[in-house]
Amino acid sequence: MTAEITTRLKVFVSYARSDGSALAEELVTALEVAGFEGYLDRHDISAGEDWEQRLDTLIRQADTVVFLITPNAVASERCTWELDLARALAKRIIPVVGLPCDEARVPVDLRRLNFINFAPGNSFARGLGQLVGALRLDLDWIREHTRLGELAQRWEIRERVEALLLRDEELAAAQEWLANWRAELPAATEAQRSYIAASADAQERRHDEERQRNDEMARANTERAAALARQEQAMRALRRRTVIAGIGVAALSAGLAGTAVWAVKQRERALEFYIRRESLR
Repeated sequence: MTAEITTRLKVFVSYARSDGSALAEELVTALEVAGFEGYLDRHDISAGEDWEQRLDTLIRQADTVVFLITPNAVASERCTWELDLARALAKRIIPVVGLPCDEARVPVDLRRLNFINFAPGNSFARGLGQLVGALRLDLDWIREHTRLGELAQRWEIRERVEALLLRDEELAAAQEWLANWRAELPAATEAQRSYIAASADAQERRHDEERQRNDEMARANTERAAALARQEQAMRALRRRTVIAGIGVAALSAGLAGTAVWAVKQRERALEFYIRRESLR
């Protein structure tokens, strides 16, 4: 899989199979040609797979949810479940009309959005152009919404382990993303906000610990330098005492040597006196 494909905007199409399958298939094919990555529950859920869990994953991974409005879709429990999950995850939702439908049956929050009309009698090409244009609006912000949602979910599943939190430049980018929100964009979820806030708290805690370690190292270095200075001062004092002691010993030795010479000379004088006295007798 190339880098170009992996960075495509992911679009999940929610539809009712009974009256929307053909148009949903056509939409996904057209979106693939236009450079998007489209998903349908028919294509992307294997036989025997837990459909609810798999749909949860597909919608969480999607950057945008396209809701195909048909009479059966607005009455479908599964479509309602998909729409509720998309709302809970604050996904961008784009409603498209597949078949004429009583507007009163359309969920209120969808009625407030601009519909793109693919109903019979309307140009598919024109509708596709409008859909592609809507999908490309704020594309980078929408992608980051999806990415942070997945990271927050993984952090929650892993019992909020600190190793999964954002750091440094990645954290700064997430905080900037949050600050750049506008009213027309999907709101950040509580999970995303908690994840970013926990990341900021953890980073501040790491910085505090690092500052504390640096302060402790600085104190240790200061104490070590003071100890070395005291040791050097003691060595200098010891050397002075050693020199003084050496001078004293030398002086004592010289004094003792002088005394010995004087004693010898005295003995010599006494011997000479004795010899002279004996010779006179």
